[in-house]
This record gives sequence, structure tokens and C-alpha cells, in this order.
Amino acid sequence: MKQLSLSGVLNQEYPAVISFYGAGGKTSLIKGLAAEISACGQKVLITTTTKIFIPPGIPLILGSNEEQILRKLEEHYRHSAIAVLASAVLPSGKLKGIAPAAVELIRRKLNLTVLVEADGAGRLPLKGHLQYEPVIPEKSDLIIPVIGADALGKALDHRTAHRADILAASIGVSEGTVINEEILARIFKYLKTAGRQQARHSRVVPVINKADLLDAPGKTAWRTAEKIEPGEAGEIMLITAALDEDPVKFVLNFRHGHPSVMVNSVILAAGTSSRMGRDKLLLPFGGETVLGHTLKQIKQSGIGDPIVVVRPEQCLTGMLEEKGYRFVINEDYRSGIAGSLKAGMKAVDSCSQAILFALADQPLIPPALYRQIIDKYMKNFKPVTCPCYAGKRGNPVIFDRRTWPSLMKLQGDSGGREILKTIPPSEIDYLTVDTKSILMDIDTEEDYCKLKDQLPKA
Repeated sequence: MKQLSLSGVLNQEYPAVISFYGAGGKTSLIKGLAAEISACGQKVLITTTTKIFIPPGIPLILGSNEEQILRKLEEHYRHSAIAVLASAVLPSGKLKGIAPAAVELIRRKLNLTVLVEADGAGRLPLKGHLQYEPVIPEKSDLIIPVIGADALGKALDHRTAHRADILAASIGVSEGTVINEEILARIFKYLKTAGRQQARHSRVVPVINKADLLDAPGKTAWRTAEKIEPGEAGEIMLITAALDEDPVKFVLNFRHGHPSVMVNSVILAAGTSSRMGRDKLLLPFGGETVLGHTLKQIKQSGIGDPIVVVRPEQCLTGMLEEKGYRFVINEDYRSGIAGSLKAGMKAVDSCSQAILFALADQPLIPPALYRQIIDKYMKNFKPVTCPCYAGKRGNPVIFDRRTWPSLMKLQGDSGGREILKTIPPSEIDYLTVDTKSILMDIDTEEDYCKLKDQLPKA
């Protein structure tokens, strides 16, 4: 699923030249991205313009001139989708890189994606650069400055930064300064400036890696983003755990200059209404249908256009088309709610951070409550945020992207409740509300009549 992959969140057209620089896990990010790209059937090459350790498990190609390199690569990619390229193996065991100009030539001649490690950091989380560093190919489509989260809370010195004296002077602080989110923001500005001096027209996506070392990755991301000046961050900033199967843990958007977190809403409407004997979502309700009223409430909350999950040949698709609502079809609707959850997740923006899942047959939930749940999530960025009435958990529920891999493994009629059983209580944010509507849905004619009776009288 592209929403869970680094390649999907980067939203980069391939083939491309993508250059990584900075510190804190560049090689791991490159290997993970290369695996994702090659798994999609596209050819990808890992190389360096400086020196790197030999990435294990990937075929190594050595070439001393462009003609030799092109010939060897062309032969290799006839039977493989991935390789590592270097000009030589040094006595230290590291690989000696290739010239930056050769990178664009390879991309153009062989029509493949090239992932470039453009500097070295001595396995430390931060990096200060000499005048000739980083060595980024001029025609990189995307540059990714990387910082290691393990630097947070520590002193900026030789134990946390390669060339700490240069880095400290470059960002206007003294060596020994404790590294907080403001320092991270300064480092990103410094890294972006260094990258843009060599690749002026590239996209920039800053990355804080090693999210697994952070107690609250969302709060770290937000506090860092708040310190970044408008226009300095690029379109998005990522918090990642490069060694995880699903590495992207947090996505901050800067598309409008200031940081924001994208929360999509998904409305589950693919049920068969088996107990009603007719499609309950098309029943009249408050001058609308049940579904129409639910959608109106959500839209009035201001949380954006919802995505409605429906079943094939459902009559309500016509109404959705007429009113301009986006919908996706759950072909596997007979197997239970898990299929609808998955269909909704696959339809959201790849840079979404969380999904508010709402039930189509809960038309009495007021617009303000949807907004309150979003606000609660935005305050703490917990993996799950849900409302409670009289001690009972209800709907809608927000699932952060960190829970999506687990949701994607659900089968049959197992819904989000199964995931809640596996999450520590401290990681679930509850919003106490004063409306029973979060517990009230429509399964029977009696339910329908009760909800209609609670509509405000005209």
C-alpha cells in the first residue's frame, strides 16, 4: 500500500535521481527505498559520490569510466532490478563513489532511478560540512536532508555530530548546546541551503530518522516544524524509522507555508442492511437520506471532503455522484467491515497522517463533535483517538498512520476494536462527550424510528 511506503509518501515520479545527505541513517533509508522501488518492477541503482560501506545483499558493480559503467549496468539490468555502483573498493573496505555528472548520464541512458548517498557522517546523528560537501548531483530531482532523532536532548559535540565545530558555527550556536527542536530546525535550514547550492531546482523533503527512539514522534515533529520558517521546509517533512517494514511514522505538510497535519475522513457505507431488509442509508432523515444527513454533518464540521466506502451496484452511488462526493467501492463487502477499512485506507492521500473513520448510519452526531475529536487528536497525536459517553467507547474513531499496518491485517468482520485490544491504554486518547449519539446507529426499524424522533423539530 503506497500510503505506508516511503516511495508513496515521497510522491516522486520515477525514474529519478534522489540524493540523501546529512546523518542519522541515510544508508538504511536508501536501502529501504530501493527495495520498495524494485518491488514495483522498476529498476533502481544505489551509488555514492563520496564513500560508503558495501550494502549487503545487493549485487555490486564496479566501473572506472562511463563507457565501462554503462556496459556493465546494461548487462546487469537484463536479469535484475537493483544494483550498487562504485568506481572501486578502497583498502578500508568502503566503496569509492562516482562523479556527480555520471549519475545523470546513467539515469538518462538506462532509464532507471538512481539513489545517491552524497556525504558521510561517521555513523553519528548530525553532520557539519566542509566547503566541498555534500556532493550532490546538480540534476537531482529530490534531495533528502537527514537528521538522527538520537541527537535530541544531547549536547552538540563530537559524540553527536561529525565536525561538530563546523555545524555549531554554521547554525549560530556554541559547541555543547543542548539539542532541542529549535536546533533541529536550524540544522534543517542549514542542510537545505547546502543542498540547494548544488541542486537548485530539486524538491526538498527533510527527514528525522529513528522515530523508534522518540517517546512522542508527533510532538517532536510538530515542535520542530513550528520553528522552521515558512518556505524553508519544502512540501513535507517526515519522521521515519528506516529499519521498519513501514518506515514513515509522521508526515507534516507545508503546502500552504505553515505546518499542518492531514486528517482524512472515511465513511463506512458498504453494509448490506440485512437486519433492516432494505437499504437503511437511503431512508429519509431530516430532509435528506440517512447517509446524506451524516455527510452533511461531517462536511459542516470543516474537516474536509469525506471518502465514502460503498458496495458494488449500490443505489446510493448515484446520489453521491450527483452531490460531488468521492466514493470507493469495496468489492469484498460480503466478508465484513475489514474490507471497507482497507478500501478507505487505500483511497486517502499518501501524505495523510490519520483517518477519521465514521459510520454512515450515525446521522445524529453533531458537526462540532467531529471537530472536537480532530482537535483532541491534534493536541496529543496518539495512535488512536475516540469519544466516550458514560464510560462507553463510541464512534467516530481516529486511527493514526502508525496503526494502519495492523488495520491492513484485519480479516472478515474484525474492525478497529481488535486493534484497540493490542494498543497500550496510554496510547489511546479518550474524549469524554455529553451526547449519546456516538453510541447510536441504525440496525433495525426500531433504531431508525428512535433516531428520527430525536431530530430537532422544525
